[in-house]
Amino acid sequence: MFFLAGLEQTGGDIQDWVVGLIGRPNNIPDDMIGICRAMVSKSPVVFVDLDQPLESFTDAFGAVFDTLAISHLFGNKEEDIIDRISWNSLWLTENGIATYLLPPARARRLRHNSTCPDTAILPLSGHPLIGRPPYLSNCSSRILKHDAASYLRVRARLQATFSNYHEMAVAKQIRRAERCHIIVGTSLYRAGLITKHDEREAYSSLISGIRERSPRDLIVWKPHPRAQSGNHANDFPVITPNQPIPIEVMLPHDVNNVVVHSIASTTLLTASYMHKLQVKEVVSNIDIEKLPHVKFVQRFVRKTTQKSLG
Repeated sequence: MFFLAGLEQTGGDIQDWVVGLIGRPNNIPDDMIGICRAMVSKSPVVFVDLDQPLESFTDAFGAVFDTLAISHLFGNKEEDIIDRISWNSLWLTENGIATYLLPPARARRLRHNSTCPDTAILPLSGHPLIGRPPYLSNCSSRILKHDAASYLRVRARLQATFSNYHEMAVAKQIRRAERCHIIVGTSLYRAGLITKHDEREAYSSLISGIRERSPRDLIVWKPHPRAQSGNHANDFPVITPNQPIPIEVMLPHDVNNVVVHSIASTTLLTASYMHKLQVKEVVSNIDIEKLPHVKFVQRFVRKTTQKSLG
């Protein structure tokens, strides 16, 4: 969605692009690929398996492009792709707060890498607490910050694209509710930051507390698209979207009846900065020292709001 908003700012058209979803089948399921195809209906969307030769992609689409856009830099796989595809212009497109504060493994590789993107689509960089990623300080990259008009136009188009989906019916319920709590799930147990049980219990405690205090409030559970199972509480009467549509498509804009909760999702930043919504951190026993970007999300929320105590 952020990439589409960046294209909107530059006057570009998605139909000029080939979209490659790079990963493994266990973290890029078929329904995620289907949603991406719906979002960029005029462009080919292909899954590129990290465990398979890149030639499966280059044989179909070639290895020479005017522009290469990539969502991360300084990883083994990303550097392999950059080295094996020819391009005139390199774009970096935001993929959460990890784009700003690199995980340790990528940060170590940064010391031996001087790659500078020509253009960086970094909407969160416009927030005074976030700013330009430090690793771009010596680059002359064109930075595309959040442009509300472009973002809202893209959001409106995507809402029309998904108008017949269950998720848009949920979005209407959110807007009509007297008070709504949107709980954005995580899959932090996959990174070893918290056990699956503790992650589930953190969200269960939150939902239980909301039910006890405000039984009439609407609760919407938005699972993380890469979460497998068991990291959310399905024992409560909550509304759950079925498809991995970006949560930002469903979020309302500039209303006071919605609170967005999460342990440490980048959605807390986009909801606060780009949608002007109240956000709260879900209390957990997560080990935030292992990943600086997760630690930053929690610090950001603590500076702007209060914790969700459940």
